[in-house]
Amino acid sequence: MKNLIKYFTFLLLAVCMGSCQKDETYTEFPAPVWQVDDAKYSVNMTAVVVLPNNLLPYFNENDQVAAFINDECRGVGILVDNAFFVTIKGTPEEISNVSFRYYSTQNKYMYTTDSFLPFEQDAVYGTVDAPEVLSLNIVQ
Repeated sequence: MKNLIKYFTFLLLAVCMGSCQKDETYTEFPAPVWQVDDAKYSVNMTAVVVLPNNLLPYFNENDQVAAFINDECRGVGILVDNAFFVTIKGTPEEISNVSFRYYSTQNKYMYTTDSFLPFEQDAVYGTVDAPEVLSLNIVQ
């Protein structure tokens, strides 16, 4: 009987130790300094965006959102009531898609979207009453 108890104890410990995994770690980034070269762009569009539910526990009022076209910052979000208002700058003949980046100050992770939103002069993406939820992926 003692051997049986020892065997089950050993088996239980082996199972517990095998199920303990380290949390996946990601690259930490310093806080970005995103700026737009306003002099280069004569038109704009507006986006009102919020974070997905899975990132809300990490949300901090110092977090940042910015819009990019071809890796160039075209708009920096202003936080109002947990939504980011982003004025996205461009040219009248702009035909590129916009992507977004989100920086979490709590975990120092950078997140990004695909380039999915076509730049359109005077267009509005999301509203105060119905902001668009960003589909973000962590930058490794």
